[in-house]
Amino acid sequence: MAIAKHFYHASTRKIIVAFGTLFNEIYIKRDDGKEIKVPLTYASKEKFYLTLQQDYKRDRIHSIVLPRMGFMVTDMHYDSQRKISSLARLIKDDKRVYAPVPYNFNIELSIYARNMDDGLQIVEQIIPFFKPSFNITIEELEEMDIKRDIPIILDSISHEDTSEGDVADSFRMLRWDLMFTVKANFYGPVIKSAIIKHSYVDVTTNNVRVDERYKADVVPESAFIDDLWEYNEEIITRNIVPVEVDIALRQHDSGIFIGDSCSINVR
Repeated sequence: MAIAKHFYHASTRKIIVAFGTLFNEIYIKRDDGKEIKVPLTYASKEKFYLTLQQDYKRDRIHSIVLPRMGFMVTDMHYDSQRKISSLARLIKDDKRVYAPVPYNFNIELSIYARNMDDGLQIVEQIIPFFKPSFNITIEELEEMDIKRDIPIILDSISHEDTSEGDVADSFRMLRWDLMFTVKANFYGPVIKSAIIKHSYVDVTTNNVRVDERYKADVVPESAFIDDLWEYNEEIITRNIVPVEVDIALRQHDSGIFIGDSCSINVR
C-alpha cells in the first residue's frame, strides 16, 4: 500500500538552485585589469579533478578552464532540533498541509585555481557574508503561498595543493573546499478540504427528545470562500431525531465537511 498519492514540490531542486545562485556572479581581476567570471557547475570534486587531469595529459590547456567552482549535495539528515508537532497544519483557503519535516543539507563548494591569488580572490568574496550564516528566501510551497528564510551556514574551509609530474612541468591545481549546512524543509501532499455550508444545533431534553433545532445554510450553496454570500437562519420547534457526526472522522481531520452535521446536546 502506497503512503500517499503522487505529489512533488521540487524542494531539493529549489535548494540546489538557490544555493548555486549565491555564487554564480563571482569575478576575479588580473593585474592587467581584466575581469574574468568564475564558472560554476554542479558536479563532484572527484569528477572535475579527473576531467582536468585528462585535459592536461591530452593538450595541456587546463589553464583555460581555471579558475572555476563546483558544488554538490554530499549528505542529508533529519534535524530533530527543529521538529514541531506532527499534527500541526498550515491552512490557506480550502487547502491544508501538515507541518514540514526539517532536514539539513550538507553541501560542499569547491574552488579550483591555477595560482594562489585567483583562489584567494574567490574565497575572500564569499567569507564576509557568512557570520556564520546567510539567509535566502525560498518559496517552499507555491500552492500554499509559503515563503521562508532559509539559513545557509558556513561550517569549515580546507585547502589543498595538488601537483603531479616534474617540478618544471607539473600539473598543479589549488583547491579550497567550503562546507555548508542548509536548513531546509520537506512538505507532504496538499489536501483540498470541502467547505461547511450547512450546520445544525439541537437542544435536547435528557439527550433523547429534540425540543428545538437551530439551522443555518449558506446562500447561495455554490458560493466559494472569496465569493459574496450570506446565510439563512431557521429555528424549528418540534421533535426531531438528533443528527450525529462520525466522531472518529472529526478527530482525525479536525473538521466537518460538506454534507456532515453535528449536534450539541444541552441538558
